[in-house]
Amino acid sequence: MNHKRTRYQHGSLTTEKRKNGPNVYVFRWRQSTASGRTKQCKVILGTVKDLSKTQAQKKADQYRQLAN
Repeated sequence: MNHKRTRYQHGSLTTEKRKNGPNVYVFRWRQSTASGRTKQCKVILGTVKDLSKTQAQKKADQYRQLAN
C-alpha cells in the first residue's frame, strides 16, 4: 500500500492578516515551470470586510480555471 500526501490540485482559499488594515482573502496554487519545477503562486482577492466567503470563492473559481 502506497500512501501519498493530499495535494491542493484545485488551489486553496485562506485568509491572511495584514500589518495595517483588515484581513484579506488569498487564493494559492502551484504552477509548473518550463524546467519541470513547481512554483507557488498567490493572488489577493479582497478584504474580509468587502467580500463574503461565498463571493471570495466565486472570485477564486476564475483563477482556478487559469491554474488548471
